[in-house]
Amino acid sequence: MSDSRFTYELPEEVLEGLSIDEQNEMRDAWNTAVSPFNALQDNRKDIVRTNVMSGILSDKDKQSINTDRAPIQTSRPVARIYQMRMQMVSVAAAIVIAVGFIFSSPPVQYRADTGTSEVTNVSLADGSTVTLAPGSRISVIDGFSEDHRRVKLHGEAFFDVSEGSTEFVVETFDSQTTVLGTRFAVKAWPGSMEAATQVLVKDGRVSVAHNEESELLTAGEMVRVESNSVSSPIAVNADQSLSWVDGGFFYDGELIGNVIEDVERRFDLKIKAPSSIRLRRISIQKKEATDAGEFLGDVSATIGVRYRANANGFEMYLN
Repeated sequence: MSDSRFTYELPEEVLEGLSIDEQNEMRDAWNTAVSPFNALQDNRKDIVRTNVMSGILSDKDKQSINTDRAPIQTSRPVARIYQMRMQMVSVAAAIVIAVGFIFSSPPVQYRADTGTSEVTNVSLADGSTVTLAPGSRISVIDGFSEDHRRVKLHGEAFFDVSEGSTEFVVETFDSQTTVLGTRFAVKAWPGSMEAATQVLVKDGRVSVAHNEESELLTAGEMVRVESNSVSSPIAVNADQSLSWVDGGFFYDGELIGNVIEDVERRFDLKIKAPSSIRLRRISIQKKEATDAGEFLGDVSATIGVRYRANANGFEMYLN
């Protein structure tokens, strides 16, 4: 794409009535918008947007302040000048925003399909690997491995991070997990019951942060980020907790509602259940689960309810 430029200068009428600082800001906005490449290289789009808004607000403030004063004498009608200024500001703002869409590289997204007991393995540019549970996805921002090592996770994943001088960061809807090189798992379903981020360390050390709170985890420890706080690390059996990587299930005091959602994602079906069942908790392990009906039978027997197949999947109900 060619570096297209405007063939005209910023009209001086636009600058009339502005202070020196405001004039400089307006010129800065216009000059940055003149060339998309210049805007991109200078990385000043956010500053330009701020300056553009500052120019608009300044005009409104001046109009309000001068309401009870004698009209300002200018060589051109004030209304026309204000209109032209707003037009120029709008053009500059529109170009800067358009540049952001055209030249900012969208994150690369990896998804794990639903309806399969098979996990999805992803290899990243820095040599790290990610194992995604069904229905999960990660977003990798442009510049990964070269400028940063930061990804965003929605769902559940196991990370095997290669060592490096740059921190590897996993962002979820409510927390940030930081490592240099280790193996760990992160679970974060923002739409689930008692939505939380859960981090478990298989090997090495991991820092989990939320706002100003943070906890350092070592191998065999897990924390939860919920209710705007980070829990203290607790000891867990990492192999059991990671049963999903090999096609199994493991839950320790988990809400049935969350178990149902995991089964729905893995087998791509719907499970109907009243809140009186969804709000119950269960502890259960199954090393291999290839049949949804069989696993739901185990779950139902454990918590003392019944289940049956229906047109869309299954239904769990009370006796």
